[in-house]
Amino acid sequence: MKYHLNNLGGGGCVGGFAAHTPPIFPYLLRSYRMNIGKIREIRPFALFAFHDLSTTLRKPYPSSGGFLQAVVQSGNFSGRLIGGDMQALKDRILKDGQNLGNGILKVDGFVNHQVDARLMDACGREFARRFVDIGATKVLTAEISGIAPALTTAFHLDLPVVYARKSKPITMPDTVLLTLAPSHTKGIMTELIVSPEYLAGGERVLVIDDFLASGSTIMGLVRLAQTAGATIVGIGALIEKAFEGGRAALSHLNVPIESLVCIQSMEGNQIIFSD
Repeated sequence: MKYHLNNLGGGGCVGGFAAHTPPIFPYLLRSYRMNIGKIREIRPFALFAFHDLSTTLRKPYPSSGGFLQAVVQSGNFSGRLIGGDMQALKDRILKDGQNLGNGILKVDGFVNHQVDARLMDACGREFARRFVDIGATKVLTAEISGIAPALTTAFHLDLPVVYARKSKPITMPDTVLLTLAPSHTKGIMTELIVSPEYLAGGERVLVIDDFLASGSTIMGLVRLAQTAGATIVGIGALIEKAFEGGRAALSHLNVPIESLVCIQSMEGNQIIFSD
């Protein structure tokens, strides 16, 4: 077996990594019991785009303080490190997003009606990179628009995802967690409902949604989690509309708040991103 180490990972515990090198390989091999051709690279908290026949092994390794990823393949490796650059999301907003006025940005063609699965996967990986250290045990979002980014984030963090329903199905128990939040696009108050079966005390909850605008929907999700006895440990949004003040409204929670792109202004027909 041939391998080499590369400590160009995307943050986290690069320092001290080399000291734990010897046990990593048998740990991964024992855990996955795979017929591995070659291990080409091991990087802490690194995220890759893959070509040909390659696989990512993700497993918590206690000595490193987080996740290690082994790039394993039987053929030729051709990949690139994916960092914090979400230019692809910006480009897609400029290409297919529509400024409908009154601060409403239509992203139906790639986020919340028709979903661009590859783009959402890249966004989920980026959220996972940013939130890998917070110790979340569950991802929480609201239907329908938040489901795609929440699902891919949960996948890359290896966590379950729960989405708040807007109506109570007959399969839910009689006692539920319920709050109200204003809908910016519908102009009405909407219910957010979660079964206590899937959100309980002691959970460490990462909230992921499509937009951070006024912060009202996210605060509704926060209330549901807090009512259940859970702790909010992070908040992520695909698109932040900075001019609506949502970040300031959520700042009292004292948790990391991450947006993948931030829009500074939507005056006229423009969509102007923050630097």
